[in-house]
Amino acid sequence: HSDLTIQCFNGKINSHCSILSTTTPFLKEILLEMDEPFLVLPDVSLQTMKTLLTLLHNGSVNVPKTYVSIMYLYKI
Repeated sequence: HSDLTIQCFNGKINSHCSILSTTTPFLKEILLEMDEPFLVLPDVSLQTMKTLLTLLHNGSVNVPKTYVSIMYLYKI
């Protein structure tokens, strides 16, 4: 059961605040400031968020070569 909904520009996905808070200080700060369990990320695609959540949950992820190029371009 999830306790957080993340709205991306092309869809939404559910997650767990506790996992996000313990795996990334950036998201921990955002989650601590939230009143409602609903996070809006209008510049993030649903596929990117799914990939990020997989990484945070599993500790590793397979990233397509095109994503690596985009990540390098934007210095992510």
